[in-house]
Amino acid sequence: GVEVEKEDRDSVARERVVVSLVDDEPSPSGRITTTEPQKRGPFKRPGRKRARTDKQGFRPPSSTIPSLPTEEPRKANVAPSSQQLYAKVVNETCPPHPGFLRGLCIRCGQLAPQSLETKKEGEQSISLRYLHSDLEINKEYVRELKDREALRLIGQKKLSLVFDLDHTLLNSSQLKDITEAEMPLLENVVKQEAEAGKASLFLLNHIHMWTKLRPYYSKLLEDASQLFDMHVYTMGERGYALEMVKLLDPTGTFFGDHIVSKNDSISNSVKDLDVLIGSEKSVLILDDSPKVWHKHRANVLEVERYHFFPSSLRHFGISGKCLLERENDEKAEQGPLCSVWKMLKEIHEEYFSHPNPEQNDVREILKAKKRKVLVNCKVCFSRVFPKDQVPEQHPLWQLAEDFGATCTETLDEAVTHVVTTSLGTQKAIEGRKMGKYVVRP
Repeated sequence: GVEVEKEDRDSVARERVVVSLVDDEPSPSGRITTTEPQKRGPFKRPGRKRARTDKQGFRPPSSTIPSLPTEEPRKANVAPSSQQLYAKVVNETCPPHPGFLRGLCIRCGQLAPQSLETKKEGEQSISLRYLHSDLEINKEYVRELKDREALRLIGQKKLSLVFDLDHTLLNSSQLKDITEAEMPLLENVVKQEAEAGKASLFLLNHIHMWTKLRPYYSKLLEDASQLFDMHVYTMGERGYALEMVKLLDPTGTFFGDHIVSKNDSISNSVKDLDVLIGSEKSVLILDDSPKVWHKHRANVLEVERYHFFPSSLRHFGISGKCLLERENDEKAEQGPLCSVWKMLKEIHEEYFSHPNPEQNDVREILKAKKRKVLVNCKVCFSRVFPKDQVPEQHPLWQLAEDFGATCTETLDEAVTHVVTTSLGTQKAIEGRKMGKYVVRP
């Protein structure tokens, strides 16, 4: 009786799994999707083995779910027929399991065993919670998906583009951080925008937040959608991320369900491309904080922070007035987002100018373009680094080198810029006398 009950339970579980991570025929949106299990009618004891179908009688082909390689590689120069390929897919079995959704294998439908062996297998999985809250995918399988997604996008002449939210596309402030002196300024901006027939400043009472969208954001998203498959990745809570995306993309045209929050990330303080279906060689990241991308800093195109609210400056310990207090804003056609868009277009053009784009790497292209910024510049640092720190390991030194500058702590005729924390240092004084640019970090 126990074995019969277990067989029934396993059979029902297998029949309830309807998941397709990669489809041979792309979905209308061209995105990877997951499908929730469909509601079933009254339970019926399974008889002979039957093909799983949905309510309309559609039977998804086995080939819609790619498999991990479990057989020996084919011999070179042997092209198998379509019947052989189909038979190969049908005959592949688990383990290894490509992944689990709510404890069920997305390929064979078996319940995830609780053996030590399976626990070790689970440790090699990645949570794709932004696609489905209970989806765990084997790392090897994820690599296969990444490669397939990269080839799909290259076929459409597209790259992947990941957007940060806060200080990149927008700036938000909690209601409790808004002072009485700031309220008239906010009301004035709302009034001016209403008269002009536009809206970029929003009061979101249901989440106790003021949010200001950055100038040029709309044009950037519209143009970038033609060349890139776009994602949002924020260290904010998922609820907040969804509210912000509603403001940026009300119709879901640009981002769809490609929204990753800290609830979906592998860490609350680090961002990682492992949770995104996209090859690192073809992904660009637009973020104001490259340091959060520990493993993928080479993919980051840093953008100047957007400080509209006073609380934003206070958060970073910056003195001075924000854009709201100055009763001003960035100029759309001359601001950071417009400059970034020009760089994105150049990288895209260079990437696809290669005869075999799949062999190209956006990281190398971005690195080469960065090094042109401070080419022929020699930077002398004065009283910038702690005495107990190796200068070459300081972020400012490394940043200057990344942008093509030569760095030194010795002031000589070849130096073009003196970077100092105090204009009264000996090097700063001598630098001015020699006609050098003296700047503060």
